[in-house]
Amino acid sequence: MILHKSSPSSEDESIIDQKMKDLVELVSSSFGSAQFAALNASDKSTDKIFGLTLEAIRRVHVRRTIAKVSATNDAANQTNSTHPDNYKLLLDKLPKAHFRKPFVMLDKLNAMLAAEFQVREKKLGEAKSITQLDKEALLLAKDFLAMVKASAGGNGDTNGSTLFTASNKHNELFEETKHHFSKAVSLYHSLEAHDMCAQWSELLESIIQLNNKAGLSLEDTDVLLGQVMTVKAYAQTMSGNQAPGVSVA
Repeated sequence: MILHKSSPSSEDESIIDQKMKDLVELVSSSFGSAQFAALNASDKSTDKIFGLTLEAIRRVHVRRTIAKVSATNDAANQTNSTHPDNYKLLLDKLPKAHFRKPFVMLDKLNAMLAAEFQVREKKLGEAKSITQLDKEALLLAKDFLAMVKASAGGNGDTNGSTLFTASNKHNELFEETKHHFSKAVSLYHSLEAHDMCAQWSELLESIIQLNNKAGLSLEDTDVLLGQVMTVKAYAQTMSGNQAPGVSVA
């Protein structure tokens, strides 16, 4: 964190990358083989290590993403080739079905949205670079949703396993998903980026509906669904898709 906050040099960045690798190794070693096999395996010590690691990865990822968007093409290419994606490093250490994996993906999405907000607020980078960042965040969200749907048995079939079950961890996952997707909808709605707002609204709608199909529909989620569909209808109409917008309305 000291290096991270001090306009790090190339040498400092290399040290940061090594420390990230050490943190990821610490996370993976904190789980026993039996714990890896258990869906809800967790304890306070591993939770703390995992949380600290995610926080470190997120801070560095946001800073480097902003620097990449703000840099010239040559500097951006150098950043891409020099520094690894530490989120991917952590994801690769987790087994395919491990319950922490979607939390890592959501945290990366949170970092990307934070970077998108900051580059716009500070007016950094070219429009092309910012648009590319928007597309990358949307693609990550779609990959996450595809994983959630697959775990639910395909097309929302709740006879299979689902990430949104009654367990505390999975309720936590749903709440975090709803929060981050809502944040994206609000961001693009405030920017009057209607096409992106419509796409994020549709993703958020899918998450809420999937949760409802799992038998966990609550009054507040039903209200949220109505609000999301209202925003989606408006965004579709304003982006030139009048027929779908009217249909949703």
